Amino acid sequence: MQPDFSKYSKQELKDCLDAIDHQRYPERVAEIQNRLNHFYEKEQERISKTPLHERKKEQKKNRKSSLGFLLLWAGYCIYVLISGHIPSRFGDGVTLEENPILFFLFYGFFLYLLVFLIVLTYEHWFGKERA
Repeated sequence: MQPDFSKYSKQELKDCLDAIDHQRYPERVAEIQNRLNHFYEKEQERISKTPLHERKKEQKKNRKSSLGFLLLWAGYCIYVLISGHIPSRFGDGVTLEENPILFFLFYGFFLYLLVFLIVLTYEHWFGKERA
């Protein structure tokens, strides 16, 4: 029995493409890829119909959001370092005095995330323009 891929969402098609046996069902793979290409073409058509000034406005809003989140996370990292306490939803959290190794492990992870956010924000602000 052949599945009806025309009723599948884009995410369901992606999941099918990941899970399907490509050698056993090459015709299904081809149909899934055609349907996914159709989704991508419709998305590109929608984007190209959006006026340039609207896309620029959306990009500016996204840039402000990414910068705001970056500054919020940086502020949190500074707060944690100054206070010596990492709050937790469950329990009292981790403090520098009680468990310095765990505190610095968590803090190192926070700094890693901060660097990751800086790189993402930099690429978002100064990366190549995507139409």
